[in-house]
Amino acid sequence: SIFIIGSSIDPMAATAEPGSLDNALAKPGLSRYILDLRTPPNHSPAANWLNRQRPMQANKYAFFRVHTVPAFDAVLFMSKGR
Repeated sequence: SIFIIGSSIDPMAATAEPGSLDNALAKPGLSRYILDLRTPPNHSPAANWLNRQRPMQANKYAFFRVHTVPAFDAVLFMSKGR
């Protein structure tokens, strides 16, 4: 089967705004981690947040809106600034 990993690598200010996926991934203050999204608790605040469309940095010049849980099995976060 296919396992899809999204990534947030050193997000830019444009997509690190409140409410974005990049902003939420930066909040724990860790320099790098992988978040497994395959089994979020049903009807929890986290599951509800992840199932909504959020902005996420696509590359250095653009962003896109994504429903995180249906789109990815996991998300890799890495920040150079920590």
